[in-house]
Amino acid sequence: MLACEAADRLHGLDLIVLEAARAALDRPGISVVEAALLAAELGVKALHDPTEGGLAAGLHEMAHAAGVRIRIEREAVLWFEPGISVCQALGADPWSTLASGTLLAVFPPEAAATALPAFADQGHPAAVIGTTEPGAGVIDTDGHAIPWPERDEVARLLSAKRSPGTASEA
Repeated sequence: MLACEAADRLHGLDLIVLEAARAALDRPGISVVEAALLAAELGVKALHDPTEGGLAAGLHEMAHAAGVRIRIEREAVLWFEPGISVCQALGADPWSTLASGTLLAVFPPEAAATALPAFADQGHPAAVIGTTEPGAGVIDTDGHAIPWPERDEVARLLSAKRSPGTASEA
C-alpha cells in the first residue's frame, strides 16, 4: 500500500523493488484464507491476521488474548523484502506496518515440525518465529520488549501526507 500511496516519497528506491512492492496486493497477495484452512487441517490452536498495526500488534493481540508472553526470534521472521525496502525509504518500522497477507498461527511444538513443510508444499512460506511462555507481552530472545504500536505506520505516514483542510466529513 505504501508503495502506491506514498510513491512520491520513494524516488531513490530501485524501480524493480518498487514495482514488486506495488504488485504485492496481487503477488503474493493478501488473502490468508487458503493458509488458514490448511492450518486448521494441521492442528492449529490459534490464528490471527495481523493487518492493522503489523506483526508487532498482531503478536501482542495474540499474547493478550491467550494470557501468555510470546518470545520472538527476530531473525526468523520472513519479511517481504520489497516491503522492507519501502519501510526503510520512508522511515517506517516494519514491525508496526500494515501486514496484510500475513498469518500468525500457533501450533503445539510437535505439530509445528510437520506444519512447515505442509505450508511450503502449498506455496505458503512459513517459519517458526517464537514460542509462548508464562507472562505477558512480546519480547525477543534477548529479553528486549517488542512494543505494542500506538498507531500503524501506514496510517501515520499517510496522515502526514494530508495537508491541512483536506479532512473529509463523516
